[in-house]
Amino acid sequence: MTRPRSPSYPNFSLEQALSRVEMAYNQDRTNTLDRETLATHIGYSGLSGASDKAIATIFQYGLIEKVSKGEVRVSQLAVDCLYPDPDEGNARALHRAAFSPELFAHLKERFPDRPSEGALKSYLKREGFVERAINPAVSSYLETCSFLELKNAYESAGVPQSEAADSPQPAQTEAPPPMQTAAPTPAPAMHASFSGPSYTFADGQVVLSGTIRNQQDAKQLVSFINAVTPMLKAAEPEEPSE
Repeated sequence: MTRPRSPSYPNFSLEQALSRVEMAYNQDRTNTLDRETLATHIGYSGLSGASDKAIATIFQYGLIEKVSKGEVRVSQLAVDCLYPDPDEGNARALHRAAFSPELFAHLKERFPDRPSEGALKSYLKREGFVERAINPAVSSYLETCSFLELKNAYESAGVPQSEAADSPQPAQTEAPPPMQTAAPTPAPAMHASFSGPSYTFADGQVVLSGTIRNQQDAKQLVSFINAVTPMLKAAEPEEPSE
């Protein structure tokens, strides 16, 4: 495999991508969607630079696919990851999704065993990544590797090595902005309105309102919380009581 030239990279891990695409699947299954509808389904108030990057990341993992110009749908790969056949499990699908991004496939080939953070940063610097792109790329990759290990899917899970290396990359719908040069953007206000309660993420906080009326409402709340948890600040340590 030739070294990718100036590759883009996922802005977040596969686990987070699955949490977001599950929100879309819960509302529209595999129906054809325009990009703005998809953006609202995954927790954004509409199309923006931040939602475009999120959609591009989900697309890199192969969890959504192009239907026509400006239209996409949740992919079968996403369904296989989220709702696997009980007899087969989802390790194979998770492995395929995790290494669908061009950069991640290259890193897996370069480092068959999970590398250290230092080794990855040093390698990407030698490959010409700009400094501000290295940390988020390394973070997304290592978090994805941890997720695969947790699911026993880090190895090829029955995928022949040649098939894993040669699996086709998803065709780009609209070229995402070059990730190496894009400056980090503030977390957007995220909204989700379902059949029961409504949830809003803005200014670093989650606001909940409404009533959990059934299992579906509860499941959608969990999906929303999983999607926004990485954006929340860490809890401040409590001062010891005297």
